[in-house]
Amino acid sequence: MKTLLFTIFILLLYPLSSYGQLQNNGNLRMHLGANIGIFGDFTNNGTFTNNLGDLHVVGSNPQVFNGTQLMQTDNLIINKGSNSLQLDNILQVAHILTFTNGLILSDISDISTEFVEFLDGSDYTGASNTSHIAGVV
Repeated sequence: MKTLLFTIFILLLYPLSSYGQLQNNGNLRMHLGANIGIFGDFTNNGTFTNNLGDLHVVGSNPQVFNGTQLMQTDNLIINKGSNSLQLDNILQVAHILTFTNGLILSDISDISTEFVEFLDGSDYTGASNTSHIAGVV
């Protein structure tokens, strides 16, 4: 039990980054002050809501967010260079969506299941011609 608690404590101290595909089939929750950097695709088939940390979508490769369940993040930072994040799911932003570089794409033909939703009190910053949402909000 002490080893497990120590391991969890260490994981909370250091930012988590996923260079391959991240797949959630359980209950993934970010606590206040947490930072997760995702460099690959993210499949959410579990619970990813009520998060309080920062989710960074980064890297030089195109990425896809998909799965059977919606995704909710407090703060979302998009820093994709000239590449994009393709949404094949619902992505909710509870606080701030920060555009540094890159696009968030959603398929207009799948308007009921692929979009960005700004929850009450949320906002965005940094949008430009090269960094914005191209699709449904």
